[in-house]
Amino acid sequence: CRELAGRDANHVLTHVCMGRAFLVWRRSSLAFEHIDRALVIAPDDYEARLALADARRIQGDLVGGQEAYARALAVRPNSADANHGLGLLYLGFGKFAEARASFRKALDLDPEDPDTQLELGRLDSGPEGLRLVEAALANRPGWPEAMLAVGTARTRAGNAAGGEEMLRAFLKRS
Repeated sequence: CRELAGRDANHVLTHVCMGRAFLVWRRSSLAFEHIDRALVIAPDDYEARLALADARRIQGDLVGGQEAYARALAVRPNSADANHGLGLLYLGFGKFAEARASFRKALDLDPEDPDTQLELGRLDSGPEGLRLVEAALANRPGWPEAMLAVGTARTRAGNAAGGEEMLRAFLKRS
């Protein structure tokens, strides 16, 4: 963010970057300050809209998050990131059917995204779920969350040896 601020402290992406940084630092009031500034500068900027939606999700605001993701998707209808975020929002509220639908759309838009593969795969206990969590691990080798999901999915699928092998690898790594 410092590099962006050095070039233009009042640029929309400078404020988006700062807003996201404050979210990571769990300083939501400062995050919303910067996101609001970004939206004043460029009300229809996709990155600012997505940052607001993600902030609402992190805040645990179902209705605000849904509205914010809808606005981000209005700006960029084919956004895998916005659909993925919406899936995470629904997942956090136990709305599994809605989460599946959002993750499915995100995966259709970006079939190689390991984050979406993992989330959608964990929601499906059948063969497709196993295929998706294995794809997530293949796309991000050594990823502990995917290793755990693969080990669990293999065990559920009746492959106890393959599941145990992956779970042992997960325990060594984590």
